[in-house]
Amino acid sequence: DGKRDTQDERRTALYAKLDEKADTDAEKAAVAEFKKTVDAAVVTRRVAVDKAIDDFRAAVDALVASKKTGTSDAYSTFKSAVDAAAAKAKSDCEADVDPKTVMSTYQAAVQTARESLKEDRTSIDKIRDDVKALAETRKKAIESAIETFKSTVKSAKEKLQAAIGSDGN
Repeated sequence: DGKRDTQDERRTALYAKLDEKADTDAEKAAVAEFKKTVDAAVVTRRVAVDKAIDDFRAAVDALVASKKTGTSDAYSTFKSAVDAAAAKAKSDCEADVDPKTVMSTYQAAVQTARESLKEDRTSIDKIRDDVKALAETRKKAIESAIETFKSTVKSAKEKLQAAIGSDGN
């Protein structure tokens, strides 16, 4: 959290300057109120940003897990179908079935398994569009948190300036 630490340091330096400027009890109270308001806004913004990021990561992880499971299931089904076709071909050979019939039956079963796998793979959700939508949701949540923060700080700054009677920081 290097950026957050830097922001905290800058805010602490600002608070120190404001404390130096405040001479009267009313000005000191206004500075204290400003600090309280800004600190609360910072916490609110950080919580909202962290939540947006955590929600995004959890949703992407769920999408990836779902895709892995679907892919794994599809390949397992394919392997089972091919294994069953091979077992059938072996038993047919042992039962003296015509080799051409055994071969064509085996090839047809494998072809059907391949087509089924291809259909399963195309039906497994492509997660790219879902991830883009999740990223957009995250972006909007973060932008909203930042805008709320900015308006809160602006309001607090205006109150502080009115109380101190300066146009400082």
